[in-house]
Amino acid sequence: MFHPLRFLFNGRRLWLSAVLFLSVFMAVQGQAETSGTTSPGIRARMVDEPVFGGSAYLLEAGKKGNPPLVLVHGLGDLASDTWRPLIPELAKSYHVVTFDLPGFGRSSKQNSLYSPGNYAAFVKWVIDTYVGAPPILVGHSLGGAVALRYAGTYPDSLSRLVLIDVAGILDRRVYTKEMLSMLWAGNSVPFDVDSLLGKIVGGLSSPLLDLDVILENDLLRNQMLGGNPAVIASMALLQENFSRYLYRVRAPTAILWGEHDRVTPRRTGILLEANLPAARLQIIPGAGHVPMADSPRLFATAFLAALRNDVRPAGFPSGNEGRQGRCEGTGGMLFEGAYNSLEIIDCQDVQLTNVTAKSVSLVRSSAIFDKGAIIGNEIGLRAEGSTVIANGLRIEAPVAVSASNSRLDLAGVRLSGSRAAVSTDSWVTLLFSVSRIQSPHGSGTIHGLRELRAGEAL
Repeated sequence: MFHPLRFLFNGRRLWLSAVLFLSVFMAVQGQAETSGTTSPGIRARMVDEPVFGGSAYLLEAGKKGNPPLVLVHGLGDLASDTWRPLIPELAKSYHVVTFDLPGFGRSSKQNSLYSPGNYAAFVKWVIDTYVGAPPILVGHSLGGAVALRYAGTYPDSLSRLVLIDVAGILDRRVYTKEMLSMLWAGNSVPFDVDSLLGKIVGGLSSPLLDLDVILENDLLRNQMLGGNPAVIASMALLQENFSRYLYRVRAPTAILWGEHDRVTPRRTGILLEANLPAARLQIIPGAGHVPMADSPRLFATAFLAALRNDVRPAGFPSGNEGRQGRCEGTGGMLFEGAYNSLEIIDCQDVQLTNVTAKSVSLVRSSAIFDKGAIIGNEIGLRAEGSTVIANGLRIEAPVAVSASNSRLDLAGVRLSGSRAAVSTDSWVTLLFSVSRIQSPHGSGTIHGLRELRAGEAL
């Protein structure tokens, strides 16, 4: 029997164990048998595709003169049947094209590199061959990551992007910790979960083997991953650095997320909303990772609106209104809106949502930022002995972040400092996911682990 906890404690290979465990977990989500039937009005066929060199199952519905709509499914052999209940309604207004991704459903399954980049190339071939005009591109889970990769690779070839419970995007260390934390939330386990998660994240900083070497080698993929398309696709997704593509997307983007998704963290949707042009995140009440199955009526209403309506970005307050915010010696406080400054001392689990301020200071505290902006005259965010999680936050100041003895998990964050993006007088551990920095020490996208010691800066 497979014992994931024993697997995770595999000594020096902890990093690979954790990633492989997460790959297996992701791979079994949504696994189901295909229906094997075709509904009236849906045209199905097998086609030879050139990217993976196999056969792909392709579905079309609706008139070809209608606005084109391309649907990309997530992991699992349910594949394009994910969309089947929606297709009759969609076909009234759109030329609908969907398919079983190579490696899933009725398409060929082989020992190939099922990476987001190769899948994006496959989608490009489908659009060029069977669609023509720039379509609305929709992706769920793995399909959402593929759609995002496509939109960043071919930014002028879409009319709109719809992303649903997108998997991946976060750095693999962050994603590993997030998923294991969600898996064990509320469960009784005979060990210190926080300690284990810390070991996993630490162990992932210096891999003993290069996952890319495994993924790109036919023999190693077969020996170590069993040539399993779902596991290969999951691991390749965790390896992908989307910072190279996220900031190239131009299409207006609607983002839909299940309220109770335990597979893909909602913070991914928040960072996407903050960084994609004309993007808006909508939560589907009561739904999990597969909202079209969990809450079909609510999802259908939100989905049709996302296809038809203008995408209006969610704003947040500007200015500072002169308010001073303070938290001391308590927990669970919520801050929203505009402040001049915020001071958080000995407070845990503080939530800052759409906050704008000139400065924020944390001392021996933990906090989560969801969107917002800190525009400061000296130091934007100061963290001392603290843990900070930030999603879609923008910080601009001569020193954007000054941190000591602290850990920062920064996703979709933009740091701009005329002297430094990050500085420390002791140590700071930084986990970046699809973020950007600008400072005299370096500028551009940043993704992965950075550890700074006294006197070092980014």
